[in-house]
Amino acid sequence: MLLFVVPWFIFVVPWLALLPAGEAPQPQPIVGNAEAGRAQFKRCQPCHEITQELNKVGPHLVGVVGRPAAGARNFAYSDAMVKAGAGGLVWTGENLTAFLKAPRQFVVGNSMSAAPMKDDQAVADLIAYMSTQPEP
Repeated sequence: MLLFVVPWFIFVVPWLALLPAGEAPQPQPIVGNAEAGRAQFKRCQPCHEITQELNKVGPHLVGVVGRPAAGARNFAYSDAMVKAGAGGLVWTGENLTAFLKAPRQFVVGNSMSAAPMKDDQAVADLIAYMSTQPEP
C-alpha cells in the first residue's frame, strides 16, 4: 500500500482566496479653511490680485477656480500656459493643487516664478480662499 503525504497548505491556501479581502484605508481628503487661506494668499499678492480684475506681474485670480488656464483677459501668458488652456486645462481644485505643488512640472515652460508649496494643508487652505472670491 502506497501512502501519499500531502502538505496541509495545499488544501487551505485556495480557501483563503474566498475570504473577503479587507479594503485598504483610503486617505481622507484635506479640507481647506478659507480664513487660513487668506493668510496663505499673502505669498501670492506681490504678483496676483484676487479682489479685482487687475493684472500685475501675474494674471488676476478673480474667479480662477473653474476658469480655463490662460483665461484672464489682457494678460500676456507664456506660450506654455496658452497651449495648456487651449488643450482644455481648467483650474479645478485638483489641478490647482498639482500646479501649486509643482508649477514648473505641471505646466512645463510656464513663467510663474513662485516656489512650490510643500504643505498639503496650506495648499488646500489657499484653494478654499480662492474659491470664495467672486466670479469675474
